[in-house]
Amino acid sequence: MPIHGLKIRSLSLAFFACVLAVSVARANVFVRDARVQENPARPILRSVGILTRVPDDGGWGTAFLVTECHVATAYHVAFPVEATAQRVVPPANPRALVSEFQIGLTEENPLRFTRRVKATPVAWGAYDVTWDGLGQDWAILELETCVGSEIGFLDVASKTAAQILQDRTGAARLALLGFPASRYDQPGISVERDCSARALSGDASMQPPKPVPSLLPMDCALELGASGGPLLMPIQNAQNSEEWFVVGMASREFRPQESVIPAWNVRHANVAISSSAFSRAIQNLPCKSAACRTR
Repeated sequence: MPIHGLKIRSLSLAFFACVLAVSVARANVFVRDARVQENPARPILRSVGILTRVPDDGGWGTAFLVTECHVATAYHVAFPVEATAQRVVPPANPRALVSEFQIGLTEENPLRFTRRVKATPVAWGAYDVTWDGLGQDWAILELETCVGSEIGFLDVASKTAAQILQDRTGAARLALLGFPASRYDQPGISVERDCSARALSGDASMQPPKPVPSLLPMDCALELGASGGPLLMPIQNAQNSEEWFVVGMASREFRPQESVIPAWNVRHANVAISSSAFSRAIQNLPCKSAACRTR
C-alpha cells in the first residue's frame, strides 16, 4: 500500500541514561526536519498508535498492529527499564506488566483516540546495553480486543540490517511513522519519507566488535515518543509491483542534540531494530492472519 568489554561499554550508563531521559527539545534531526503530519485514517497510518504502561509511570511510545490481535513496539516502551553500567535489569514478571494501546486517532484533534485496548506482553527481545542487546529492543503484546480485524495491520518483512542496506534504492526510500513528543500538539501522525538506512562507519567508537544483524542506523529523525514506530520500505512483490513492508522499528538516538545537525554524522546516528529481530516471534504467534507469515 503506497504512502504519499565491548566498546559500547565505554559509553555505558551515561549514554544509556541520555537515551532514556532525552527531553522534548533533544533529538537527532539531520539537514532539515522533513517530518510532516498526515491524516491518520489513511491506509498504513491507521495501524499505528500509542502504548502507555498501566498504571501510568511515564512510560509510553509508539506501537503498531502486526496482526489482528497483536502490536509491536520497543522493549523499553513496553517495560520499565532499569539500567546499570553493565546491563539492563529485566522485570521480574514481564507478563504482568499491562499496557494500554490507543488507536483510531481522529483527524482533527491531537491525541484523541477512539479505541483504548489492554495489551499484555507475549514475546520480547534479550534487551541489554551490549551491542547484541541493543539490537534486541523489541516486544510483542497481545490485545484484549482484536482491533486489527477492523483497522488493519502492517505486513512485516524478515530483513537483516545488511539485507536492507544491500537494497540501495529501497534503503534510501524508508518511511518512519510515529508520535514524537515535539508534535503532540499537532493533529495527525508524524511521517518522514525518503530517509535512509546507513552503516556504522566513520567512527571507531560507534562500530561494534562484530556485526549485529538487527542494529540498523538511519538518518530518519528520532526523538522521545517515536520509539517503537514502524520503519517501512518498498519491496517488490510477486507481481513485480511495490508494497510497503515493515523492515524495522525505531529504537534510540545516539548523543541527541538540541538543534538540527547539518549533515549525516554517525556519532549522532538514530537506530532502528531491523525486522529480523522480531519477525520470527510474529510468525510464531497463535493467529491465522497474513502478518503471521514473514515475507
